[in-house]
Amino acid sequence: MINLDAAELDAETTEMTALATAARRRAAAITTELEKRFGDADPLAGPAQTALKRVQFLTDASGVADLLADWATLPLPLVIAHGPRRRTPPTSHMADAEGDPDVHSAQDQSAVAVVLASVDGRLITGPQVLRPSMVYELRLYVRTGPWPEWAETLEAELLSHLTPNEVETPAHFWPRPPSADGPVTLNATGTFILRFALPAGSPAPPFSVSLRWRGTRDGRPVTQSLDTAGHREIRCRPFDASRDFLTNFPVFDERLLALYERLHHAGYDEDQLQAFCRLFTAICRTGLTMTWNKQYKRGSHVTERKFHDDLYKELQAEPELGGRLQRGSPLALGYLDVRHDGITAELKVERKTPVTQDSAHKYMGQPTQYAAADGARLSILCILDMSRKTSPVGVPENYLFTLQPALHGLTNPEAPSLVAAIVVNGNLPTPSTWSRRRTPTQPSSSP
Repeated sequence: MINLDAAELDAETTEMTALATAARRRAAAITTELEKRFGDADPLAGPAQTALKRVQFLTDASGVADLLADWATLPLPLVIAHGPRRRTPPTSHMADAEGDPDVHSAQDQSAVAVVLASVDGRLITGPQVLRPSMVYELRLYVRTGPWPEWAETLEAELLSHLTPNEVETPAHFWPRPPSADGPVTLNATGTFILRFALPAGSPAPPFSVSLRWRGTRDGRPVTQSLDTAGHREIRCRPFDASRDFLTNFPVFDERLLALYERLHHAGYDEDQLQAFCRLFTAICRTGLTMTWNKQYKRGSHVTERKFHDDLYKELQAEPELGGRLQRGSPLALGYLDVRHDGITAELKVERKTPVTQDSAHKYMGQPTQYAAADGARLSILCILDMSRKTSPVGVPENYLFTLQPALHGLTNPEAPSLVAAIVVNGNLPTPSTWSRRRTPTQPSSSP
């Protein structure tokens, strides 16, 4: 909302609209989650729900300042670290410990440490999105109080329900420092690698930070756990192509996210859905930059081969695709244009008529058949529109749509196919071309 207020001050109308839409959607999602977990009478969740509902009515930045001022008064949950029920003067610490077994218990309960965690030098402030099998550096900063006299080492590790084959987490061991009578600050780094996968849209699993002292007392081994403040747990998940790193167009991203959200619950194969989201997002990101590339402006001679080569070259540089791309491979009695992990993208160039959702139907059969040969229900159609432009092009979300082809012999198929289409507008004139030229207008009934 602060960014929304700044966008209005800078007269960035497009960005302001996108930020207002994002704020409303996120507020609605958080409100739904709070309603599921807490009642309206909850002393913390109730006021938060009321504040979030006000965000859902934002259309501009006029009410942001008042809203943020009210938010500053909301009650916040606090992390309470349980301490001892009785206090022991430091001067009689050892004497009491020898004669009163309850003192040991009080000392054990009073152990508290503050932990801060960072990944690759960046402090963790929310769920971390990490690339599978990539090596990351996890650093822990730990600040403890005075060490017990029997404590010889401090151990730190991350606990989760995942197996060592699914995630590699560091374990740290610090020996007793020379001066352990006061606060002690320690830090260490270790390797952190995710090797597991999650269904699209799934939340990040938690990793609890466990701290404990080890040593000997009266000749017997002793272990004492410490209460943790700060990063009591961290959440990490693998990169999800259906919601991470889209394009540089906020409203277009909202459309993509809405499409992917619908697909999450439509029963598609999980691996195919992830591959589809990766490839379609990469094609959209590349295609949207082609619109404003001078090589594709009016007067340029762009062959279908050049379009294929340029797009394929850019896709090879997309890190999310990992170089797993094919082109020209035989499939379904033909030769495909681009394929990534079993998802096919068909590339077309239209030179005569403007491409619309209705006119794109003539192209959707080809990617559908390629997909069927791979056992996939999802496919992609990317059309370069090189037709003559009699009106200026609109924002990119106008040229994103889906097509649902009819399937042979079926009127209500159990497993329907879906083609996601993106139109890349080329053959654009310079802006001054529209100056002093009569440009068609939309009918008056249109918004």
